[in-house]
Amino acid sequence: MNEAITSKKQHEDEQEKVRKEKAEKEQAAQEKKKAEQEHQKTKEETKKQQDTVADTSEITEHEAEDLVRRQFNFSSDVVVQYNNDDENGNFVIQVYEDHPDHTATLGWFAVNPKTKKVNKMQL
Repeated sequence: MNEAITSKKQHEDEQEKVRKEKAEKEQAAQEKKKAEQEHQKTKEETKKQQDTVADTSEITEHEAEDLVRRQFNFSSDVVVQYNNDDENGNFVIQVYEDHPDHTATLGWFAVNPKTKKVNKMQL
């Protein structure tokens, strides 16, 4: 009889041990998942902050020249040059060909330094 009780007790102890191990594994998995979610959230917040900083930063005159050159696909032999700021704070960019006896203006562009939007000016 004692043997049966001892065997039953051992079985119950083993079952309890299995339940505890399972509960610990589930808790560890939940903690890992929570940590991953927090890491992802932190990563997203950091990216959002970086995007916000990038969105609010203004470009330079040289960057505005590069924007005009790329957006309108001007070749390297065409001069793309900052000229002045207009009354709205946009950079005015002149695009021209430089010949030995004259220059030939191809266009004028206004570049918003905040939004980076390029507009061809109508003169």
